[in-house]
Amino acid sequence: MKEHPSERLIRLRKKLGISQREMAQEFAVSNGAVALWESGERPIPGPVIKLIDSFESYLKPKKFSNAEINTIDAVSGKWAEDILLATCNKKAQSRLVSLRPKFKELIQYYLCKNLPHDSIQRRVQFAILQQLIQKIKETRGLPLKLIQLASHLDPEIPASLREYLHHVQTALTAMPAHVASRVIHQQFGQRPTELFAQWQAEPFATASIGQVHLARLHTGEWVAVKVQYPNIREELEAAFYDPVVRELLATLLWSGSSEVLEEFQHRVLQECDYNKEAENQNNFRHFFEGDNEIQIPRVFEKYCSNRVLTTGYFAGESFDKFLQTATQDEKNHAAELIVRFQAVSFFKYGYIYADIHKGNLLFSKGQLGIVDFGRVVQYHEPDKTNAGNLTKAILNNDIQAARRAVEGLGMVREWSGFDFDELWDLLREEHRHFHEDKPFKFTIEYLKRKNRLSKSFSQKSFLDIKAPLFWNWFAVSTHDAVRAELGAESNWRKLMLGLISNC
Repeated sequence: MKEHPSERLIRLRKKLGISQREMAQEFAVSNGAVALWESGERPIPGPVIKLIDSFESYLKPKKFSNAEINTIDAVSGKWAEDILLATCNKKAQSRLVSLRPKFKELIQYYLCKNLPHDSIQRRVQFAILQQLIQKIKETRGLPLKLIQLASHLDPEIPASLREYLHHVQTALTAMPAHVASRVIHQQFGQRPTELFAQWQAEPFATASIGQVHLARLHTGEWVAVKVQYPNIREELEAAFYDPVVRELLATLLWSGSSEVLEEFQHRVLQECDYNKEAENQNNFRHFFEGDNEIQIPRVFEKYCSNRVLTTGYFAGESFDKFLQTATQDEKNHAAELIVRFQAVSFFKYGYIYADIHKGNLLFSKGQLGIVDFGRVVQYHEPDKTNAGNLTKAILNNDIQAARRAVEGLGMVREWSGFDFDELWDLLREEHRHFHEDKPFKFTIEYLKRKNRLSKSFSQKSFLDIKAPLFWNWFAVSTHDAVRAELGAESNWRKLMLGLISNC
C-alpha cells in the first residue's frame, strides 16, 4: 500500500528532528499548515510533496566537500565523548582514554563516507546520526549489535579503528553484583553464593544481552555462568521498531529485504532465550563429540533457565592474545579448524553457526573452543541440498550446476531479463580462494575486493535473498573477516573438497 503524504511528512520531520513550526519555516508556509497536513485535515499541495520528494532523495549518500571538515571534526569529537560515557563503565573509560581519538576517527570515517555536501541533505544525515547516538545511550542491546555488524561486515573500516570497535564491545558497563544476584535468585530461589560453591561477583565478560561470571559447582567443576540483563528483551523489541534503527539495519544487512530484516530481528530476540541456546549448544557438542581439536563446552542443565546459562569453563586464550602469541602456522591451523567446524555443521547436519567473531573463539594448545550458541540457523530440505550444491558448483567451476542450484533456492525473482553470467562471475570472484589447488592467504585487501564487487553487482533487484541464504552469506562474511585478521593461509580448495567428501 502506498504511503499517505501526511505519513511521509511526519516521518521526514521526525527524521530531521524538528518541530512543526520549524518545518513550516523550512517550507515557507504558515505555522498551522504543517499541523493540518499531518492530521489529514488539509491535503498537502503538489509543490510541497515535491519538496518532500527532494528531502527523501537526500537520504542517499553522496560525497561532500572538504569545506565541511571542521564541522565534522567538532561534531565527531563531542559524539565520541558522549558514546564513551554512555556505554562504558568508569574503569573502562579510564582504560580507553588513549583510544578516544580512535572513536572520533571512526565517527569521522562514517561521516566522510556518507555526509553530503548539499545543506538540506547534510541536515538530514546529521539528524539521523544524532538519533543513533541517542539510541546507544538508551539501550545496550541493539546498538552494540550494530557495532558488531559494522566491524564484521564493512572491510573498508581502517585497521586502526577495528581495535576501537573491539574495545567498545569488551568494555561495557556491567550490571551491579546485586542485580545479577537477584536474577539468579529469581530463577533458582537461591543466591549465587548458595547455588554455587564459589562465585565470582565481577563478570569476566560483558556483552550486548548478558554478562558471564566464573563459578565452581559443589561437585567441583568450574563453570561459566551467563546472566541476562533485566528487561533486555523488551529493550531490544522497542529498538527494533524504531525507524532509525531499522533503516541502519537494512543498510548493513541486505537493503530492501523486509524478510531478511524480520529474520534478523527474530534471531536476535531468540538469543534472549537461554533454554534454546542450551539446546543448540548440546546439539553442536553432540556433532563434535570425540573431536579432540574442536571443543564445545558442556551444558549443565540443572543450572540453566531462560535467563541463566551455565556451561563448562574453557580456559583458553582470547582471540587478541592468540593473535599476539601464536605462530603463523598455529594461526593457519586455527583458521582451518573454523572451516572444519562450519563445513561439518552444515554439510553433515544442516546447521549454520551464525555468530563467528573474536569474542566467541578461544584457543588452547592446538584446540579451538567455541562458545555462545544463541544464533544458530537450521537448513531444511530442499534448501540444504541446493545450498550445498551451489558451493560444490563453485568449487568445480560448473556454471550449469550453479544455475540449477540457484533455481532450486529461488534466488531469482524474475528470470526474464536476468543475466545469470554476471551472478556467476560474482560468485566465482567472491570465492577466489577456492579457484586453485594451492595455498591462498586471506587479507583485508581481499575482503575489500569482494565487498566492492558485491556493491557493483547491477542486478540486485532481481534477487530474492531468503532467510537461510542471508545467514549463509552472513556466516561466510564474518568467518572470512576472522581469517583475514589471522592472515590465514592454506589450500582452502583442497580442505573444503576433503571435508565435503567426508560428510
